[in-house]
Amino acid sequence: MCADPSEKCASRQELRRAWNYLKHRLKHLGLSRKAGLLKTRTECLHICDDAGPLLVVYPDNVWYQRCDPEAIERIIHEHLLNGRVVEELRCAAPICALAIACQIAANGAGESVIDVGPDAAAELSSRKPR
Repeated sequence: MCADPSEKCASRQELRRAWNYLKHRLKHLGLSRKAGLLKTRTECLHICDDAGPLLVVYPDNVWYQRCDPEAIERIIHEHLLNGRVVEELRCAAPICALAIACQIAANGAGESVIDVGPDAAAELSSRKPR
């Protein structure tokens, strides 16, 4: 989960509240490293503009936006516990396209095997690094 208080995607209080909710709720449910779940707090992922905080579920490669405690609770119950992606909380196409591009760059892949579509591709090419 991105929870960098220096960014403008959400207030410092919202970021702190979301991260604290996630870690305490997972602990309460017994979803820990021992259960095969690893939570990580990151700095800004530089892709969401004002849709943060983001939460990423791997290895499913699902990126969620605007993750307040209510959204996190749904993600935990629907996705983590029952394997169903919460579509209405999933990142919008341009944001997800940027996430895919970041993953490809991080993995060192020479080319994308994911077709992000013309709208997302245009969004990717028009964005400048922060």
